[in-house]
Amino acid sequence: MPSRRDVLALLATAPLAGCSADPDASSATDDPPLSGRTVTVVGDVPLPDDAGARRTGAVGDADVVLVPPGAQFYDTALYALEAGTPVVVAGEDAPGTVLRLCERAGERYGVPSDSWTPSERVAAVVPVADRLLVQYVEPIRGADLPARLPWAVGQVLDGRPPAFPVEGPSRPDGGVELGRVRVRGRVDVGDYDRWDRATLFPDRERAVVETVATVTAADAPFPERYRVDEVSVRTGFTDATVKATGPAAGTDAFAVEQSVSDGGEVTHGFTPAKRASRRSLTVGARTVVALDDPTPPFSYLGNVRCRWRDPRLLRDDGTWVAHTPGRAVWRGF
Repeated sequence: MPSRRDVLALLATAPLAGCSADPDASSATDDPPLSGRTVTVVGDVPLPDDAGARRTGAVGDADVVLVPPGAQFYDTALYALEAGTPVVVAGEDAPGTVLRLCERAGERYGVPSDSWTPSERVAAVVPVADRLLVQYVEPIRGADLPARLPWAVGQVLDGRPPAFPVEGPSRPDGGVELGRVRVRGRVDVGDYDRWDRATLFPDRERAVVETVATVTAADAPFPERYRVDEVSVRTGFTDATVKATGPAAGTDAFAVEQSVSDGGEVTHGFTPAKRASRRSLTVGARTVVALDDPTPPFSYLGNVRCRWRDPRLLRDDGTWVAHTPGRAVWRGF
C-alpha cells in the first residue's frame, strides 16, 4: 500500500486544467469548505466548527495538521512532516515559522519569497517525496482569519500546478529537481495562483527556472466590472547569467513582450488576446541560467505582477494591482 508521502508526491505532480472559480467557495455544492477532511488542530488555531472537518488528536490519522506560529509547536509539526502529513501554520508571521520548520526538517526545500510581512497569516509545508513544498496563502488583507482559514486550508490540500505548456528552452533530462513553491492569494477584484519550479542540469552548472501563474476575475466581487488586464513575470539573477528564455511569441489566448536587461532581469509581459482570457488567464515563463557558484543555496528575485482593469474607465484609477515580490531561495541540494 503506498505511503501518504507517495500519494502526496503523485498529487503534487498531477496538474489541473485550471483553478477553482471562486477562491472562497469550497466547491460548486453547499458542502462545508473542509467536508470529508480530517484535521488535527494544535493550540489556539481558530478553525471554525462549521468548516466541516472531522477533528482528531492523532497526527498520523489527519489529512493536515494546523499549528500556531511559535517554537513550542515545532516538535508536533516536524513529527507530522516526518509522517507525510501537510502542516499549515496560521497566525502572525506564519511564513517565518514555516522557514524555521524547513531548516529543521533536513530535506530539500524552496521558499517562494523572503518579503513577507507579519500580516500574511497562513503558510504551509507539504512533504512530497524527498522534498518539501512551501506554500504562502494570502486571503484578502484585513479579512478575519477564522472566516478565511477553511478556504486557505482547502487551497493547500487541493492545490496543483496548472496544466500549462511553457514555450521556451527545454527542461533538462536527468537533472536535479529542486521542487516547487507557491503563492496563492486574492484581492477584492480577483485572485492569483503562482507556481515556481527550479531544476538543476545534470552538470549542476546550469539551472532552469519556470514560473506559471493563473489570474482570474471571473468570480470577483464585481464580476461585471474588473477584468484581467496584464500579467507580468519578472525574474532577476545576481549570481547567474541568462542563457535562454521564453516564450518569445504569444498564443491565441495572450500576446507577450519579452525583454532581458544587461543586469540579468528577464521580463515577460502578457496581455489577454480574447474575451475569455480577460476573465481567467494562465501564463508561464522559463529561463535557463549559468550559475556563478553551483553550491547551495540557489536564489533569484521573482515577481508576478497582476493587474485588473475596469473596462468602463480609461484612467489609472480604474486599475487594481497585486504583486508577489521577493527572493525565492532553494536549499538542501
